[in-house]
Amino acid sequence: MINLKRTVKVKTFDVEGTVRVGRRKPEFLAVAQLAADFGRPLSGIDVSNELLGGLSQDIGRRVIKRCQYLGILEEVESGSQLSELGKQMIERGEILVPEEGAWRFYYVIDPMINESFVHVEKLNDTNS
Repeated sequence: MINLKRTVKVKTFDVEGTVRVGRRKPEFLAVAQLAADFGRPLSGIDVSNELLGGLSQDIGRRVIKRCQYLGILEEVESGSQLSELGKQMIERGEILVPEEGAWRFYYVIDPMINESFVHVEKLNDTNS
């Protein structure tokens, strides 16, 4: 591997909005892993029996709806299955959770760098 050192120009912009942030959420990772293990669409009964100690299937369906909202599962004709994003979340061990706020995005202006966005950070709330 060759490492070259040189100066690159970094710019920023601030925005208020919703950004998905990786968080350790074992309860949602468990649902994602269940969907991966089953290899077929999940139902509320599956989630209830396997993860919720036999609570009602309505609660299992609510868990599935929340996982769909988070992008972990996607609805199919016969239930809900693991999404591509859900597979990535399992690999990373983190769930991408929407978080509202003011954010600063950093990007590089350089023809040699393929991924121009290099960092994002949440700005402190100045109204507190």
